[in-house]
Amino acid sequence: FGVLVVYVVGPYISYSMLAISCMTLTLLYIITFSFMPESPYYLLIINDEKEAYKSLNWLRGGKGKPYVDDEMEKIKCSIKTQLREKGSIKDVFYNRGNRKALIISEVYAVSKRLTGAGVLQAYVSITLPPLTFGLFNPNDCV
Repeated sequence: FGVLVVYVVGPYISYSMLAISCMTLTLLYIITFSFMPESPYYLLIINDEKEAYKSLNWLRGGKGKPYVDDEMEKIKCSIKTQLREKGSIKDVFYNRGNRKALIISEVYAVSKRLTGAGVLQAYVSITLPPLTFGLFNPNDCV
């Protein structure tokens, strides 16, 4: 989202105003999420059931005890299963689904680097001819 804001708003305001606008969005994010409770999953892992219950109830909009209790039990079962069945690095290579996900993500990462997408993105406003594309100039197309 930040890159989009810089490309859309950046050409029309000064650098200092652009920095202030980006800082404002960051501060808004920090202030907003400081009120977000900790994850019930994390709280159950560190054995804080009371806080996990309060957190889950808040995240579910205060739906009440039956709904929250049912989901708490599901989370507890999930945690017990994960703690009982410790994974290893071999699971990434021996499990077909994990191997497929690894290959897809690595091919994406390598192709992004080898295609020069970053360089193209950085210099496309300079390399585009100084023509207008309908209502847009080269900087707007980036």
